[in-house]
Amino acid sequence: MAIVSHYGKARGLVNKLYPDALTAVQPKANWMGEKPLPGEIADMYASFGPVDLRLSYYPADLTVPQLRKLWGLQAGYAFDGATGELYANWPENWTVVGRAGDECIYVFNEEDGKVHQAKYKRLRWKSKPVWDSLGEYCVTVVALSKVCKELGPALVDADGKLTPDAADKALLELFELMGRDIDRAEGVLVRMGWLDEDED
Repeated sequence: MAIVSHYGKARGLVNKLYPDALTAVQPKANWMGEKPLPGEIADMYASFGPVDLRLSYYPADLTVPQLRKLWGLQAGYAFDGATGELYANWPENWTVVGRAGDECIYVFNEEDGKVHQAKYKRLRWKSKPVWDSLGEYCVTVVALSKVCKELGPALVDADGKLTPDAADKALLELFELMGRDIDRAEGVLVRMGWLDEDED
C-alpha cells in the first residue's frame, strides 16, 4: 500500500470515528525540537496531520500530539523535562511518535525507517520493529482504535488483558486493512503484544 493511501486512509478513519478530532497540514517549520526533524515524520504531519489526537487504545488511550508539541512528547525519554538535559542512554536516532500510557511508547527509528515499540529494561532502552513505515503505523493504530472504541469496557478481562473476542476483532480489522493477508495481520499484532506468538 502506497504511503499516500496509508495517510489518506488514516485521516478518513479519524474523521469517521472521531468527528471532533482535528487533522491538518503542518509544515516542518512547526517542529520545536533540538535536533533535525526526520523527513519521514515531516511527511506524516504534512499528509496525515494529527492535531493532538487521543485515540481509544490498549493498554491506554493513544496520544499523538501536533507537530509543535512533538518535542514535548520526548520529555522523560530523550531528555529531562525539568532541566532539558539530554539523557545519554536514549538512542539519538529515535523519536517518540505516540504513547499509550507510560509502558507503551512507539518510536520512529531513523536507522531502518520503521516504527518500533520501545521499553526500558535493565537500565537501558530496547525496541522491536512493529511497522515497516510511519504510514503503516498511523493507519493501523487508528483502525485498532475502532475496535477499542466499539468494545469499550468489554475490551479487557478482569485482569486487564485483551479478551479473546477483542483479539479476534483486532485480527479481522487488520486482515481487511492489509489486503486480506492473515499472516501479515497476525504478525503485526504479535509484534505489538496483542496476540501471543504461539497462538493458533
